[in-house]
Amino acid sequence: MMNYWNFGTDGVSEIISERFRGLHAPRGVLFRALAEREHHLQSPRGARAPRRGFFRFSNFMRSLVCACIAIATLGAEEFAPPLFVFHNGASFGNPQQQAAALKELGYDGIGSVKLPQLKERLAAFEEAGLRLFSIYTNATFNENGGSYAKELPESIDLLNGYKAIVELTLRGDSRLKNADELAVKVVREIADMAERAGLRVALYPHAGFYVARVPEALRIAKKVDRRNVGIMLNLCHFLKSEKPDDLEETIEAAKPYLFQASTCGADTDGKSWKQLIQPLDSGTFDQVTLLRLLKDAGFEGAVGLQCYGISDAPKTLGRSIAAWKKNLEAMRD
Repeated sequence: MMNYWNFGTDGVSEIISERFRGLHAPRGVLFRALAEREHHLQSPRGARAPRRGFFRFSNFMRSLVCACIAIATLGAEEFAPPLFVFHNGASFGNPQQQAAALKELGYDGIGSVKLPQLKERLAAFEEAGLRLFSIYTNATFNENGGSYAKELPESIDLLNGYKAIVELTLRGDSRLKNADELAVKVVREIADMAERAGLRVALYPHAGFYVARVPEALRIAKKVDRRNVGIMLNLCHFLKSEKPDDLEETIEAAKPYLFQASTCGADTDGKSWKQLIQPLDSGTFDQVTLLRLLKDAGFEGAVGLQCYGISDAPKTLGRSIAAWKKNLEAMRD
């Protein structure tokens, strides 16, 4: 790490100029102007004062330089969410081979993992230095109450301390007058289990389910009223069930609850899953727009790559991560 304190006017100016370069600021203008004023104020009238090191500036100037460095550093931070592959994209080999392949390709881990074989998959990815970001499960309700997978409590206990997310779809009879009440009750039960293990629950809007759209997920999350309950934005299901033109408004409304997102190549006006779930370098949907909207919303979660129905996984995963990196670069331009 560079030592800012051993530089005089020119040295600190160069550092700040370099940090501001990515922000399109004039090279060193701010610092040089202030340094020249400090030099003038501290010099006897008509005399030429020697160059001053950083610690010979006034307290005000030292504080101002520190503030400039901090602002420049914050402004230069890049938006680069972790990218994981959905379980359905790692449909080759055993968990150790999957982890090795994803690591070599440059992914940050795996997510949307199904509950069977969770223990083996968690161990394999941890050994490879990758994360298991989330598990995928479903809850249902009817007039008699709610239910969920019998493996879920054990799976949540297994993930204690991993800060993973429970992706939760909701199915139920929307004709019931107390449908929301029944949905809220089962989500709260799962949320309480997750809270004890340090996990969060993200309601997963899924086309055709009781919670099929982002506004429905938000409605239930707000009624559940648990600090560890939010939602997940899934591009393919959004395009299937909602209007593409509403994406910006949807993300804006969801941002206090937006724990995680998923993307994939897609045709904006697609109808079939084949059109709505493609490798990331395919389809007509503008991926850069999605990234910019997430950044503007202050999104701090991970992004999953949906791979349902995509064949030739190792090859298409390579194409998708190349497209991901290209999209991140395009977003910064």
